[in-house]
Amino acid sequence: GPCLGYERRMADKHDFRLLWDTRECRLWFAGQTTSFIGTWAQQTALMWTVWNHTHSSASVALVATCMQLPVLFLAPFSGRLIDDMGPRASLLFVEVALAFAALSLYALSSCGAPTWAFFIPAAVIGCISSVDFPAQQALLADIAPPTARAAAITLNTSSFVAAQMIGPLVSMFLIRHIGIASAFLFNAVTFLPLTACLCSMNPSPRGVRAGRRQTGWQGFFETERGSDMLRILSLVA
Repeated sequence: GPCLGYERRMADKHDFRLLWDTRECRLWFAGQTTSFIGTWAQQTALMWTVWNHTHSSASVALVATCMQLPVLFLAPFSGRLIDDMGPRASLLFVEVALAFAALSLYALSSCGAPTWAFFIPAAVIGCISSVDFPAQQALLADIAPPTARAAAITLNTSSFVAAQMIGPLVSMFLIRHIGIASAFLFNAVTFLPLTACLCSMNPSPRGVRAGRRQTGWQGFFETERGSDMLRILSLVA
C-alpha cells in the first residue's frame, strides 16, 4: 500500500545518499557521464560521416554493426581478462585505447579519408567495448556500498540514457559551427576526466575473484543451470 511505497522511496533516497557519500562513486559518475556524452557525440558524427560519403542507409547500418557485433561475441569471454587485471586497470586500458581510436577518427576525418577507412576504427572500438561494459559493472560492485549496488547500476544506466540525448546535440552543434572532425576530437578529450578519476580511485575488491574465475563457456553453462538468471536474460532479450 501507500506505506510500502513511502518506505521504498525512503530506501532509494538512502541508497543514493550512500553513493554520494562514497568518494569513489562521486569520481566514477562524474567522469563516466562526461565520457558517455563524448561517446554518443562521436557515434553521431561517425554515422553522419558515413551518410555524407555514401548516402546509403546500408553503409550506416554496417558501421553500426562493426561497433556492436564484437561486443556480442567477445564480451562473454572478457571476464577472465578483467579478473586478471582488475576492473580499474582494465578500464584505464580501455579509456586510453578508446581515446586513441577517437584520435584516429579525427585524423581520418581531417584528411578526408575514404569511407572504408572509418570502418576499421569502428571495429576496433567494438572490440574494446567488449571489455568496457563488463569492467564497468565489476568496478561498480567494488566501489558501491553493498546495500546501494542496485542504486549504483540504476544511476549508471540513467547517465548512459541521459548522454544518449545530450551527446547527439553536442555533436550537431560542433558539426554545424566547427566541423565534423571536432566531434571526434571532443570525444577524445572527454576521456581525460574519466582517466583522471580512475587514477584517483582506490577501490576495495569485494569478494575473492581469483577463486571464482570462469571462462566464457562456463558462464553460459551457469546461466543455463540457473533458472532465475535465465528468466531475467530472456526478459531483457
